[in-house]
Amino acid sequence: MIIDKDITVIVPVHNGDTTIEDTIISLERQKDISLIKEILIINDKSSDNSLLKINSLINIYKNIRLINNKENLGLAGCYNMGIKKCSTDFFILTHQDITLCGKRCISSSVEPLTDSNVVATFPVITLPFNIWRKFGFWQRCMFSRFVGKTFTSDLIGKFDCYNKKLLLDSVGFFRPEIFRTAGEDTDMKMRIIKKGLFVRKAVTKVLHIHSKESNFPLIKWFKKEAQLAEARGAFLKTHGVRFLIFAPTIFFREFLILTAVLLPVSCIPAILIFLYSVFYTHTMIFHCPKDSKIAVLPFINIGIFATNFVFFLRGLITGRQKL
Repeated sequence: MIIDKDITVIVPVHNGDTTIEDTIISLERQKDISLIKEILIINDKSSDNSLLKINSLINIYKNIRLINNKENLGLAGCYNMGIKKCSTDFFILTHQDITLCGKRCISSSVEPLTDSNVVATFPVITLPFNIWRKFGFWQRCMFSRFVGKTFTSDLIGKFDCYNKKLLLDSVGFFRPEIFRTAGEDTDMKMRIIKKGLFVRKAVTKVLHIHSKESNFPLIKWFKKEAQLAEARGAFLKTHGVRFLIFAPTIFFREFLILTAVLLPVSCIPAILIFLYSVFYTHTMIFHCPKDSKIAVLPFINIGIFATNFVFFLRGLITGRQKL
């Protein structure tokens, strides 16, 4: 079923100049790189040095093709563009900040697709302490829940591999009109399941290196949380109770805040919110105890809680993720 050079790797890039070289070099060093017909990089109107970095990679590696967007399409829009442009039977979607562990990640990602009922595969993701410690303070806070852990998140665009024909014949393209920059992958998984088809975990392992910018601002953390919360609201509007059953813990923070609003005479929800706000970034207490900003973290986390709730409601009301 798998033939030589029958896979396209699609890499959307938006302001990824600190990581895109690591991502492409990691891919090019795979021992099974011969399976890749083309690496399709879609520069989604970056305003940093991403285009310069991509052009330097093109001068080194001859299997890279660049699409330079004149307007920002968002992640799901770039996925669809890449799928339409690729001519291979299989494609891999990966973000601009993913590097590969092991030497045959391409083969391991595509292998489960030999099952005719499997539409896509996803990898195991890890964030080691040695990478996390290089982040700025607020970025460390943002990813403190994941550091030192290995986890799977089903389809999440971190080296997901698809059977193109099965996807388009049975499910269709991503839906950027609903999920523009977040939530598009889980929406795709729900649609695959509804068709009676499957996604499978591959034995592939990847590192999520995130951004290497030294001055990662607090506002970016808030924006990311708002982005994901808006996607959760849009999910609930789009998939209804089925999604609530599918992933009930995703709405834990929104449930706490809603309980506090509806039961203002009870102090229990407020206490739970404060305790959770302390626990949310507890890794920082152990690994950055001397940083003075630790003292304000619980209050920052409460602000994150409130932001989550506001944007969750926006996504729920509008039925769209567009931040």
